[in-house]
Amino acid sequence: MLSAIKDIGKITFSKPNEEPDYKEAKILSINIDVDNSSNLFVYQGVELEDFQSALANLYLFKKRASKGNSPAPFSPLIEADKTLKKIIVWINKCQRAIEREEVRADNEVKKTIIGVTRILKEKREPISKDISKKIDIIPKKTKKFLTLKINGRYLGEYEIFTKCVDHFAEERRKRSLNIGVCSICAEHNKEVSGKTDVFKFYTIDKPGFITGGFNPEDAWKNFPVCKDCSQYLQKGKNYIEKNLNFKFYGFNYLLIPRLLLHESSELETILNLFAESKKEISLKRKTIRRITDDDQEILETLTELGDLLTLNFLFLQIQRSADRILMLIEDIFPSRIKKIFEAKNKVDEIFDQGRGSQFTFGTIRTFFSKSDSNKKTNDLDKYFLDIVRSVFTGAKLDKSFLIKFFM
Repeated sequence: MLSAIKDIGKITFSKPNEEPDYKEAKILSINIDVDNSSNLFVYQGVELEDFQSALANLYLFKKRASKGNSPAPFSPLIEADKTLKKIIVWINKCQRAIEREEVRADNEVKKTIIGVTRILKEKREPISKDISKKIDIIPKKTKKFLTLKINGRYLGEYEIFTKCVDHFAEERRKRSLNIGVCSICAEHNKEVSGKTDVFKFYTIDKPGFITGGFNPEDAWKNFPVCKDCSQYLQKGKNYIEKNLNFKFYGFNYLLIPRLLLHESSELETILNLFAESKKEISLKRKTIRRITDDDQEILETLTELGDLLTLNFLFLQIQRSADRILMLIEDIFPSRIKKIFEAKNKVDEIFDQGRGSQFTFGTIRTFFSKSDSNKKTNDLDKYFLDIVRSVFTGAKLDKSFLIKFFM
């Protein structure tokens, strides 16, 4: 599956980064005016503005990179002082990196960073109060971010801060850098790192997650990835999350195609077909049958492809910035999807009976959601996902097991 994601990333690598889609999100910007000639640094208040996806690079926005307590230049805003601290710590990190000459900067830039760090610390209390006041006038469910502006410009408009972002990313990667075999491309004698966090399936913060005698120095052996593959994985993941992310009765799954013959031109054609199919469905120019509750489902379109590729269905749940795999259905041929739709046609002839209703996985979900309708949460998710897996893979289901729940 990861090699399929890497292949998608390689195809889309030269394309512009996907813009984050946050509707009606707000940004609170701490404004500081700087005049190096007179050594004047003035806090000018907190500005409220709309989030604009096209400006994500100028914000230094990294999806999910600033969750938890990690310092960041652009951070989701929950509590005023805690989020402000993350901004201050990140600017302070930049100052230390410049002072150690890990990031090159001239004297003028050094003076600016030092002055900005100082004013943020000195004015922390009034800044925090101003942020809280702005939060109070924003609807509670609106997504909010906190960032910093210097002389009215976003941090991403200054070369020094983009250098710092790249430096910190490379620093994290090098913490577990070794010479070995990349687990993705299988090339030998490459610089590989175990700090690849494209998918957060596991952690090496605790010894129990580390193979090879629980030695932190051997943590890179868990999942060694070279720099090129790490970049392709990130790009592939971004593309899939943006274009091949679908709903499934309370779950979300990523649809990951894998060509049987690795022809990059063929893969690009397939990806374009997927994108075009979603666009047609979104614009209501094409009506298709569905077996899920996603209005943009493209599974019926895939039945026309023939068995040139296989499909992977990755059901993920994000918990505290970690990716929990609920279910992975691998190597499903389009011909199998076609059989499912043929079975659906037969069931619809019986099930519809002139009522205009059709059989989907939602019908099954009716019986496999809650064991008691009075329960607040679903407790039959595992059974439901097991049934879904059986349908896609052709595994047998016990009839008495199904009848028990239908009754």
